Amino acid sequence: MSWIRYHVEHLKRWREVAEKFFKAARDLYPESEVYVIGSVAEGRHTVTSDVDILICFPEGIDVRRAKKKVILRAMDVYDVPWDYPFEVHAYTMSECEKVKRVSGKVVRIG
Repeated sequence: MSWIRYHVEHLKRWREVAEKFFKAARDLYPESEVYVIGSVAEGRHTVTSDVDILICFPEGIDVRRAKKKVILRAMDVYDVPWDYPFEVHAYTMSECEKVKRVSGKVVRIG
């Protein structure tokens, strides 16, 4: 299979992968919220796109540490492929509000 076809097949599963990140985030931080932003949410992705996952954590959480935990859980427990083209953007709830305001379309997951 060519790289292009392989990548396109991966991208077609963006909602499934986003749901896995939602489950991983909620397992660890029940108050968290997960969104997809960027070109995939806007329906303008290309073969070189990645899936931008926005995770909003409750105030007071160490966001950098929480982001790492969620990514590991999504991959280890929910089988997100290690080569899946995703980028996780993690913020507190208040920071997320700002990000959502300046993003184009925002798709809530879960």
